Amino acid sequence: MKFNFLIFLMLLYLPTNSQIISKSWKSDIKYLKDTLPQKHKNLYFKITPTEFNNYLDSLINEMDTLQHDNFIISLQELFAKIGDSHTTFFWKGILFNQKLIPMKLEWFSDGIYIIEINEENKSLLGCKLLSINNVSIYELINKFQKLIVVDNDAIVKYELPQILNIGELYSYFKISNNTDTLLITGQNSNGDIISRKVILVNKSTRMKSIKIKNIPISFKNTNKLFWYSTNLSDSLLFVQYNQCTGKEVWKKYIQLNKRQIRDTYGFFLNIIFRTYLDIKVLATPSFEKFANKIYKKLNKSSIKEIVVDLRYNGGGSSMQGTIFIDSLSKFPKVKMYGLIGRKTFSSGVINAIDLKNNNAVLLGENTGGMANHYGDIKYFILPNTRVQINYSTKYFNLSDKYSKTIFPDLILENSFKDYVNGQDPCLNYLIK
Repeated sequence: MKFNFLIFLMLLYLPTNSQIISKSWKSDIKYLKDTLPQKHKNLYFKITPTEFNNYLDSLINEMDTLQHDNFIISLQELFAKIGDSHTTFFWKGILFNQKLIPMKLEWFSDGIYIIEINEENKSLLGCKLLSINNVSIYELINKFQKLIVVDNDAIVKYELPQILNIGELYSYFKISNNTDTLLITGQNSNGDIISRKVILVNKSTRMKSIKIKNIPISFKNTNKLFWYSTNLSDSLLFVQYNQCTGKEVWKKYIQLNKRQIRDTYGFFLNIIFRTYLDIKVLATPSFEKFANKIYKKLNKSSIKEIVVDLRYNGGGSSMQGTIFIDSLSKFPKVKMYGLIGRKTFSSGVINAIDLKNNNAVLLGENTGGMANHYGDIKYFILPNTRVQINYSTKYFNLSDKYSKTIFPDLILENSFKDYVNGQDPCLNYLIK
């Protein structure tokens, strides 16, 4: 589970003086070196103990000369080398230099496009990204994916656009010595090549977005945990399951993690965090009630097909979805479909396998998460910098057929043209 509140608490503890940071990190790296191998289910399944220890020793030796941000990015390279996408730390949030290229990118079937940008550079809006500082997009992908656990091509398509706008990375990878501007080159819909020197920003700025015609229903409520609609067709029930959580999951989390929360945060912060969790329980809808509504509709209506959309499901508690999908299979007259994609991860992948095991037809892209993976996340806090380290405690061996990713029965990808025209190829296929 991801907790923004935990990140907030962590940032409160971070020292602000770079020398103090160096001393704090030296001690914490030694703590990390000893603690992570002990706690992780199998830390050395990709990286050897020698490689892990030598990398951290090298960081300790270079720490007095490394800039803080270069040190943090180097540490993230090590976590990527470990090869477990559930073993992480919040590296992007603890960079001192928070300068960003003011743009948002999306990777479509026909390339990476700029879908948002600030007013000053609006001529680049809707352009296919060709290069940054005259380094081609292909070279950028090759460099930047060193910071990603590359389980498969789908996870790269999801994660890479989210870090291509981090200004500090261009200095780290020696693409630019200028931390204030970068040259962005793209190609517009007319085939024209447009280049602009874009000033990096360190605060939120007003962005211009591409105007999308008639946003499809499947793209409108991706921030909701789960919801359903019968408006697509009289015989089709559409369920979007965006996170494997609900009121019941949060209650169970609190019950199982009381001791760790208390031991991690101490008396005062424990009270604050427990209050936060209590509020979270109250504010989170019940999945059990939601599922019962779906079962009643299937019992009483003329629904012939049900779609479970997992394309935005990044995980949580897989058992909740497993029970739900198994229950749906008890309606034999209802044909089941599943939608999957690059953002389907962790427990979302487990539920995709549940769909497949219950004879659902899978549509979309291959999943960003692997079928066989380390997970069941726990965490510890570095004692000086208070940075949270997430690690895996369990190995899930779920499929001999789909080890790296789950492939759909029918590949249906979004092109940039689909995006602009408000088209969802998966929905179009279902309601044609």
